[in-house]
Amino acid sequence: MLLLIFACSQAAFAMTANPASEGVQHPDLTESISSSFNGSDNDSVNEGPAFNGAGLQIDLPELDAGRHFQPDPRKAALYSAVLPGLGQIYNRRYWKVPIVYGGFTALSWYAMFTHEEFVRYRNAHSFRIDGNPETIDEFAGDARYTEDVLKRFTDYYRRQRDRTFIWMALFYGLNIIDATVDAHFFEFDVSDELGIRVGPSVTAPDR
Repeated sequence: MLLLIFACSQAAFAMTANPASEGVQHPDLTESISSSFNGSDNDSVNEGPAFNGAGLQIDLPELDAGRHFQPDPRKAALYSAVLPGLGQIYNRRYWKVPIVYGGFTALSWYAMFTHEEFVRYRNAHSFRIDGNPETIDEFAGDARYTEDVLKRFTDYYRRQRDRTFIWMALFYGLNIIDATVDAHFFEFDVSDELGIRVGPSVTAPDR
């Protein structure tokens, strides 16, 4: 009986002296938990720029970083020389490609047309002056096409054909120059702030 009373008294004393029974947290445990959440003592949490004490932060690189495009004028000229219009594609001026090929198509058609007409009138003139009655040109029944007229048409279409070849060469060179200059001025500022406004103004005379 005495032993039972003594055991109960010791248990009551132990519960009174235990700080956890009164809801008091141990200072070392509280400081450790606070430090772990603040990131002061946990070096593994602070590794890298993606985390700080406030929470998780992800620093993504800019999408345009490393994608800045600046065309090389020499490459643009070389591409246009190899294939007309390729330099404009390299410069990302895609709207110029139809102009380039449209110009070459028109000049090529006119060159073929003038060459066919030149051959046509040249053969007719040759048949007319060869003195062979068996060679009859296609304009023999038309009195308007005399030998002199046939000769003038022959010379005219020959000149037009040769001029068309010269125009094609110039257009080819213009295609290279356009690609080169466009690459040089790829980032040239053409905003409205560079505009010039010209207009009348009224100035009061000095007194």
